[in-house]
Amino acid sequence: MRAIALLFLSLAACGQPQWKGAYSAAECKKLTERDSYLQRCFGGKLDEENYVGDLKCLPYSSPEHLIGVWVVDLEYSGFYPNASSYKETEGRSDRIWLRAEPSPSPEVTAAGQGAGTRAFAIELMGRRSLCDFNYGHMGVSPREVIAERIIAMRPVPVP
Repeated sequence: MRAIALLFLSLAACGQPQWKGAYSAAECKKLTERDSYLQRCFGGKLDEENYVGDLKCLPYSSPEHLIGVWVVDLEYSGFYPNASSYKETEGRSDRIWLRAEPSPSPEVTAAGQGAGTRAFAIELMGRRSLCDFNYGHMGVSPREVIAERIIAMRPVPVP
């Protein structure tokens, strides 16, 4: 009976992954090794046409409610959980790539933000990557959030 209870709890825990809790470093390493990644994500042949997509390629959380600040710049899309202003993002080392389509263009930003760095207070439903890997532009972000639905978004001032 105790074994059944432990099995049930283990399976239940699988459905509620944490950022670095659902997959061990060893499991993530196996998933991201070159040959394993190539086979699982590209069917063994490295060609952009063969890519199965992030959600089929690597493990992600179930959709969850996330709030923070989204900083968008040339070839950069960073998500800072639990921040409420641009100032709160400065100096943080989160490096979480936020993939949201469409990404806000300079034309839709608030007056005074210009075409450079833009920031938005954002509330969304999204999936978090469960293994560190090379996400975003040039693979510089070890984590990623894929926005499935943006609930609210408003520009915040960027100094």
